[in-house]
Amino acid sequence: IRIEKSIESKLLKEKELQESILLDRKITVEILRKTIFKAKEVTFESYLSRVESERLKINLKASKSFEIYNYFKSIKFEDIERLALNSLSKGRYFKAMKEYRVLDNKRIRLQIEKDSYTTFSKKLLHLNSMSRINRELKSVSESLLKLEKEFKEIQISIGDKKLHEEISRINNLRDNICNRYSKQSNMLKEKSQLNEFFIKETN
Repeated sequence: IRIEKSIESKLLKEKELQESILLDRKITVEILRKTIFKAKEVTFESYLSRVESERLKINLKASKSFEIYNYFKSIKFEDIERLALNSLSKGRYFKAMKEYRVLDNKRIRLQIEKDSYTTFSKKLLHLNSMSRINRELKSVSESLLKLEKEFKEIQISIGDKKLHEEISRINNLRDNICNRYSKQSNMLKEKSQLNEFFIKETN
């Protein structure tokens, strides 16, 4: 009998608690219902539209952050080494690289033009052009050799120790940027998902 009375008492308390929770929920729902019905339909739709607009903006920011993260994550060791050489040579390395690319493209164009005069008759017909191409090719090749020598001089003047220290510094900086943009992208994605959930539940 004591056990039965104890169980009955516990069940009664549980029932009262459940009824109290249910009553609280009914009151909350009624308050929300009255609040929503008081708001004009146009105003409410405008509010939801603003939330959706904010969600799209957040998505765009998250996408941009992820692009920046991917860009820095995809930087190869050779690129970091070049950045270190340029930093230590105070921009001299990239300037020489730019000149080298321009001259190398010119050399390729001249070589293609020269190769187009394949037959002996074409060579005779375009004798002046051939002479000009050969002169330009010689000049371009000499300039390319000078730049290659400059690249070697830059590396020798810097030294291995300084280069490795700068590579390590740039690599750490890259990792920090990657971590920052990865966290930012994840945070923005979560915020967008919350907004999406809110819009869905509100509708």
